[in-house]
Amino acid sequence: MKQLFFFLTILLLAGLFLSACETGNKGNGKEPPSIDVGGEEDDENKGTEEPVIEEEAELVELSHWHFTSGMMPNRIIMKHPDENVVFYCTVDNGHFRTTGHYVPTKNINMHSGEFTYWADFEKGVDGQYLGQVFHAFIEIVLILEENIIGYALIEAYKKPTDSTCNAILLKSVFFPQINGEYQNVSEEYVKTEIEKIKDEAKGIDVAFFEVETEDMIESYLIPTSVDVSLIQIELKNTDENVVFECTVDKGAFFLYDTGQTSKNVSVVPSVIHWRPMEPEAFGTRAIIEQAFVDVILKADDNIIGYAVIEILQNIIPVFHSATVLKSALIPQVDGEYQNVTEKQIKAATERVKRKALVNSG
Repeated sequence: MKQLFFFLTILLLAGLFLSACETGNKGNGKEPPSIDVGGEEDDENKGTEEPVIEEEAELVELSHWHFTSGMMPNRIIMKHPDENVVFYCTVDNGHFRTTGHYVPTKNINMHSGEFTYWADFEKGVDGQYLGQVFHAFIEIVLILEENIIGYALIEAYKKPTDSTCNAILLKSVFFPQINGEYQNVSEEYVKTEIEKIKDEAKGIDVAFFEVETEDMIESYLIPTSVDVSLIQIELKNTDENVVFECTVDKGAFFLYDTGQTSKNVSVVPSVIHWRPMEPEAFGTRAIIEQAFVDVILKADDNIIGYAVIEILQNIIPVFHSATVLKSALIPQVDGEYQNVTEKQIKAATERVKRKALVNSG
């Protein structure tokens, strides 16, 4: 009897044990396993592209955007150390033309060292003249082995009464390799970035406080013994440590102390001179109807002022006059320098120049 009782007890305990194991399996081992793939945060970031890294680079060169006897104006030169890079160029207004085989086109593919010219008028496929244009955006995208490795954007413009054009290289960047691999840059990304730059060129909000001044710059024609203009530009500031960064789109600066010529100079308060001669052919007078000098005033790395000077050819062709269109200081606020970028200054100066072009047109 005792043995029967013992045997029944063993069976009951075994049943309870098996029931407990089955219950445990239903709660843990039998459910689909949960694999950690990063949770909700990874689901949200799924498909997010890595940020594109850009570096400034001189991918194109603008040359002869002025009258030069015997040379076609408005040249755009492609520049890259790898001759296999293809430059895909498009323009919205006007067209491209090349020497030797002049077929007007708005799209052209080129390689490093090659060049094309921008024509400021429209032509039909039959060669019919369709009218002049006064503004254009030139887009250039660099491709190597089916990878987008860079892009550039040029803005070209002129006033109706001017025979020469102006051009600004708004942006020129390349996409460096990361860990020896090309970045995954899409056409949509480049198009979006280019459209942003165009919008900025059309008018960036100049969100800084400025005070116009007449005490920073003076410019005037000085008499010379040669048959060519010489514009003297006096850059003034009470702080001898500030730096004036000056650039000119046509003609060149001539520095008497060094005998050098350049389109870009950085000087402390002093005097610089402009002549209607290009650096590559200094000594040969160029026919320049209009030029703009941009000036940025810096204290250390802070922008504290800017100016725009317009140089115009007078009725007597060999002489020019200079006018300070805008001269402004950017004062400190609450004892701190304002956070003003060169992009903002460029937008401000371009507005001044566009207004001058409209008024003179």
